[in-house]
Amino acid sequence: MKKYHIDVIFSVLVCVTTIWEGLMDLFVHTLVSGLVQFTLAVLIAFVWWWFGAHHQRRFTQWIGLTKIKGGTKTFSFMLLTLLILFGCGWLVIQMVPGTYTASTQFGGLGWTALPSVLVHALLNTSGWEEIFFRGLLLKRLMGKCGLLVANTLQAVLFGLMHGVPLFLMTGMSVVQAAVITLFTGLAGWCLGYMNEKYAQGSIFPSWTVHMLSNVASGTLSAFNML
Repeated sequence: MKKYHIDVIFSVLVCVTTIWEGLMDLFVHTLVSGLVQFTLAVLIAFVWWWFGAHHQRRFTQWIGLTKIKGGTKTFSFMLLTLLILFGCGWLVIQMVPGTYTASTQFGGLGWTALPSVLVHALLNTSGWEEIFFRGLLLKRLMGKCGLLVANTLQAVLFGLMHGVPLFLMTGMSVVQAAVITLFTGLAGWCLGYMNEKYAQGSIFPSWTVHMLSNVASGTLSAFNML
């Protein structure tokens, strides 16, 4: 075999190995950070439950890890909420082009990024956020001020949690940060309303919709379609 053939094969192997190592690093980083965030959210909720309500209800009921109820009405509202989340995401992209989002890290990686996208969608975003905002926060506030006020408060905090860090870390304008906060908060409001109004308190509907939305955005980013 001629020397230049060997050089080409070696170069290809080095390139493939480097790409594979990079993808594995991304997957491991995504998995570890997701597990840490999810575990921390569950731990905070569990400690709260243990000191405040463990004699009254099981933890799974208290936090909303219960069977989805409501039948076709819940399923229909899940589809509607998923469309709303898609719409909110599209509006943010149109009004704040070039914004760095959690899905940006998968940009241009194609099919090889899908395992990381799935883990990211299940744990890093929807997992801990649904446990904390729609499980812990919304349900505790509802006991104080009712569904509409409680849902609005958690939605505002959910929006601020997305908008403020981007404003502080990326140097975007106040208007751009306000747009992200507004539409993210709207999505959070729909997720909370769906759980409590239609699914009888289960957080699995919002977790499912939130996850599917993030899978879609991560996949589109992986194929440079955002």
